[in-house]
Amino acid sequence: MPVKSLFDSARESSRKFYASVLRSEVSDANVRGYLRMTSQIEDIWTQVEQKVATLIAQGANPWDAYAQAGFALAFVRAARTCTVFVRELLAADAAADPSTAGFLPQVTYDQAHALCAQIQPSLEHAVMALNDPNYVPDVRLPLQLGPRIESEGAPCPVAHLQGMITAARETREWAAGLLAQFENASPARRRLFRPLSPPTLMHSSAG
Repeated sequence: MPVKSLFDSARESSRKFYASVLRSEVSDANVRGYLRMTSQIEDIWTQVEQKVATLIAQGANPWDAYAQAGFALAFVRAARTCTVFVRELLAADAAADPSTAGFLPQVTYDQAHALCAQIQPSLEHAVMALNDPNYVPDVRLPLQLGPRIESEGAPCPVAHLQGMITAARETREWAAGLLAQFENASPARRRLFRPLSPPTLMHSSAG
């Protein structure tokens, strides 16, 4: 057992040296720490949907019910969008080179970290909107997905671009489902209300 532990330790040290020194990559520990906190997203989203269901049960038109929860839905969906992009960036990098697991190219780390930093503020806005019927956001709408991080001084890693593309496709498919709900709302009410635009997707980072 001690021999195996010594071997594993040496292998881990070698992997870290390869990733951080030879590949100039950085630890993804902070990013993964953010992702471990994203379970709140589904919890808050469930609360918003429950509020909509309660309003409908009380006799509200489904369109009006979703309108009343519009700000909360916009912010919780923005938080989820950021999470999707971060997870796909990490997944694409891990698939491209498993030997550097736990480390990311600098541009991928910077992009993931920048998106992670948007998650908690969006959730806080969602909770405020959920609990305050007179809530008015103090940020500009529609929400923008960003900031966009460029690869400076070196070509952008292919895995980074693949992660961005995969995340964009997933978000587009997810948004299509939300738009289907939108289309199922009362056509008569649709003329009187325009929904909050979903977060605008950034272009893929390029070197």
